[in-house]
Amino acid sequence: MTGAKRSAAGSILNRIREREGLRKLVENVSWLFVERLVLLGLNFAVSVWFINYLGAAQYGKYAYAVSFAALFGALASLGLDSIVVRDLAKSDVDPGEILGTAFLMRLVSSLLTFFLIAATILLVSDDATTRLLVVVVAASVVADPAQVVDLWFQSRIQSKYVVWLRTGVAVASILTKIALLVLRMPLIAFAWLYTAHALALGLGFLVVFLRRKPGDLVLGRSVRRARKLLGDSWPLIVAGLSVTVYMRIDRVMLGEMLGDHDVGTYSTAATISEVWNFFPVAIASSLFPIVVRTKESADRQLYRKRMQALYDVMALYGYGVALSMTVVGVWLIDLLFTREFDESARILQIHIWSLLFVALGVARTRYIVAENRMRFSMMATLTGGALNVLLNWILIPRFGGVGAALATLFSYSVAAYFSGLFVRDLWFTTGQMTRALLAPFRPRAVWREIRSIL
Repeated sequence: MTGAKRSAAGSILNRIREREGLRKLVENVSWLFVERLVLLGLNFAVSVWFINYLGAAQYGKYAYAVSFAALFGALASLGLDSIVVRDLAKSDVDPGEILGTAFLMRLVSSLLTFFLIAATILLVSDDATTRLLVVVVAASVVADPAQVVDLWFQSRIQSKYVVWLRTGVAVASILTKIALLVLRMPLIAFAWLYTAHALALGLGFLVVFLRRKPGDLVLGRSVRRARKLLGDSWPLIVAGLSVTVYMRIDRVMLGEMLGDHDVGTYSTAATISEVWNFFPVAIASSLFPIVVRTKESADRQLYRKRMQALYDVMALYGYGVALSMTVVGVWLIDLLFTREFDESARILQIHIWSLLFVALGVARTRYIVAENRMRFSMMATLTGGALNVLLNWILIPRFGGVGAALATLFSYSVAAYFSGLFVRDLWFTTGQMTRALLAPFRPRAVWREIRSIL
């Protein structure tokens, strides 16, 4: 066979492999969308009922407890998710060693995190109901180690098995919440349901994984592997803590500075806004293993085209949702909730624009992991978290929930976009994000870039 023929044959084989990867990507994303679209409708309807049932003050107390516990969530996960998926996507690794080591590391960290949350709330709050709610919700972190199973399925682009499990547990949880609402149960019952959902999901992950791939979950005790994972992930632990700070600190600070009613009206708007975050996470989680393989194939041009396409899709999605919710926000809040939630409409119209930077940030995080620039991620999110706390401290006393929404929007934009302007090595990807922000004005170029991933 001549060199030209061999080259042509190799090109055809590469196209077949690319099409196979695309088929798996589309199938994976489809399963994730089925999960979300089915659950979003059910969960949203029940959440509206739940919020109206509790009222602004009681819902604010519940949201405060969930947000307080979530502030420590990154400690339980150890920032391992992207690192484990990255390593499992490689061909020269032992999946059992990676999964087993990550499992044991997260088991220890989740137990320590629970005791830390319980001790902290006892120190900062003198309200018995709030203390009890936080401790009950915090118990959900014990299920965190089982999440490493989800990482294995992500690395193999086999989300449908996880979707079946999540959908089943979520539906059971929704039906239980409906029963609690019908029976008019007290607030603490819903906190116990929150934790029961997490524990059921964790147990289900282990059962599904052992049935699908029993040979790959080995409780390895590799000190070398643990040090390597922790060495790569510690910047992401700090980054994760910072992310939870600027995603959750607003509720906590509103509760401490104003009261439960303001937490309730703000959390209602934030819940509607944040429900749209599923699309960027679904796409990025499915595409990440393919992007890693493209980078390892040394095809730098294709790698950059695919990243640009990802940024473009994220930006278009962010613009579409933000504009729609800005227009219909007042009508939506008025339709769904009682008059005590009227302030939520103004908050929603501001908070929803943070989705644009959330979406771009999700895509850039995958790029940073692929380029092993986790320390930058740490610094960017630290800056965003510190800025959010400062702006909340300044704006909440003057503008209440609206001020918290402005603080969220500005801090998200700094962490996800403007931070890249200060690092020369990231100017290229910041330029790609800038092009994505201009996507509505360059439709032909966007279509060409998206075709590079098809």
